[in-house]
Amino acid sequence: MTRDRDAKPRSELKIVRIGGGASARLVALVVVGVLAAVVWVGMSNRPPAVGTAQTQPPAAAASRSIPAATPAPMLTPRTTVPPETYGVSATIGNRSYVAALDELRPGHMAAILRVPIPPDAGSGVLTITQLWTDEVWNNPVVVGDWTMPLDPLFTGNRDPELIIEAAMPARPKRDDVPPKLRSGFELRVYAQNDLLFGIISIEVTLNPLVTT
Repeated sequence: MTRDRDAKPRSELKIVRIGGGASARLVALVVVGVLAAVVWVGMSNRPPAVGTAQTQPPAAAASRSIPAATPAPMLTPRTTVPPETYGVSATIGNRSYVAALDELRPGHMAAILRVPIPPDAGSGVLTITQLWTDEVWNNPVVVGDWTMPLDPLFTGNRDPELIIEAAMPARPKRDDVPPKLRSGFELRVYAQNDLLFGIISIEVTLNPLVTT
């Protein structure tokens, strides 16, 4: 037939091998290995997806765990205010040194003053004052003042020396005397040369309460 004569013969599909079979298989294995290495590097450097947890071996997790810090103890603020507050001052030359009298235990108040060595004068004046009370504000009351010799501060002796020893009698019916001191008190003052500065220690011991 004419259709068969006009038809062109089809070319056969030929498979061409490059090199030997073993070489082709070796090249394929190398390519697969390189691709696997690239994929592994990419996966290891990629951050974990959102919402997925990054797992790690238990040993590594335990070694990286940080112990929880122990919380610091809470300090309880002082809510009570003493009904009376007293202060002490020492005037030496043209300078004054002041401190609050702290009630270390019931019936006993104390304070410490530090003054330069040598002091500006050989003596001074010690004054005890009621600074305020819960009944009256901004109305300091001077309890008393005493002459204070400062001889121990000029010597090299570092032991405390008694420089004032006085007693205030009981005055239970005196309205001008602070209620806390109406039963009277004993006053002892010590001076000590501490080489770097002088220390003046004040101790006030209240007498038992007198109601009559």
